Amino acid sequence: MRSLAKVAVAVLCGLALTGFMYRQDRSLEILVVEGSRLGPVTLLKTAPQKQVKILIHSYMRSGSTLTGDLFQAHPGVFFFYEPLWYLYDHDMNHSGYWDQEDLRSRVKDAFKSVSPTPVTPFDFLDRMFQCDLSPANLAFLAYVMKSESFSKSQCPFGKPFGRIQETQLKPCAELVKPRCEEAKSLVMKVLRLTMNETDSYLDKHPDLKVIYLVRDPRGIHYSRGQAYFQGQSSFLCQRIQNDLTTFKRISGKHKGRILLVRYEDLAQLPLHVVKEMYQFAGLDMLPSVEETVRQKTHAESTHETQFGTGRSDSSKTSTKWRTTMTYQAVKEMDAYCQDVYSFLGYNTFASDNELRNLTLPQRSPDYDARLVGVRIGHLLKDRG
Repeated sequence: MRSLAKVAVAVLCGLALTGFMYRQDRSLEILVVEGSRLGPVTLLKTAPQKQVKILIHSYMRSGSTLTGDLFQAHPGVFFFYEPLWYLYDHDMNHSGYWDQEDLRSRVKDAFKSVSPTPVTPFDFLDRMFQCDLSPANLAFLAYVMKSESFSKSQCPFGKPFGRIQETQLKPCAELVKPRCEEAKSLVMKVLRLTMNETDSYLDKHPDLKVIYLVRDPRGIHYSRGQAYFQGQSSFLCQRIQNDLTTFKRISGKHKGRILLVRYEDLAQLPLHVVKEMYQFAGLDMLPSVEETVRQKTHAESTHETQFGTGRSDSSKTSTKWRTTMTYQAVKEMDAYCQDVYSFLGYNTFASDNELRNLTLPQRSPDYDARLVGVRIGHLLKDRG
């Protein structure tokens, strides 16, 4: 009995000289590194930790790149930048859906020569969430430099479309795959799914969470024009309305797994909204993340680009369309987008003077999705 007690005391005292490490299966292993004749032993092994999987469902020029950057500011996040970029967007010049149009016809020309033939969108997302980063799969990723998980691995990027150089696909896969497998959370932004499709994907993956990022369609339209993208506002608003109708229907079924975020709220109250998103995703709000939020939304440099995410004042950026779009253009959008405005709490303006008067609020603090959206109403009451 005394000998057992001595062993117990030795083990407890040895804890002061132990080291902690995570095994490849993300279970915790405690190693005695000094002061013990036992050498490295497993004193405690927890159950493997499941990776948190987050899908950012949004639209082009809606703040999704900024949102992705704010997530990958966390050291435990592995971020995929638009893994379905090899497909055309729904509301641009190719408006067909996967259940109505052959997948091959939706693949962009630059990727049609890639072998093997791309799998269905769901299957490809599955491969990314499973860290199946084979050379064949990496060949379908574009603009990988926008993911710090890739850029910090020093994967060589080629042109066009920021793809990995063909001769470097295998070495890059070997560098990036361990980062993916060891990450606490896998986050990807996707602009090429309908909410019906996201609903099906949620059904298929009960451990998945979705952030539904929306933006005032007038701001989307203006930003797309500035970035030289063309698209009809009627297609855009119809797509958003279809998604919102589905979102309202499924939010109860997927309670606690889908969160609606307005880009304007993120731009005006970035720290508050990021904290809400991190809490939803099960991530700690680290001081380093808070600093990144400040840098991204109130950058010291005034040099801004259409494809960058640093903004000298993100709040002003989110309302810039009000001072630059013609009143006639705004009214034309209003004709198609009233239902979207109503659901998301965006206001209309009765005259050009009202449009330019930034003291008049663009959005309401309360809106139909408030029960499943980021709670910011009490903070916006006096701010508009």
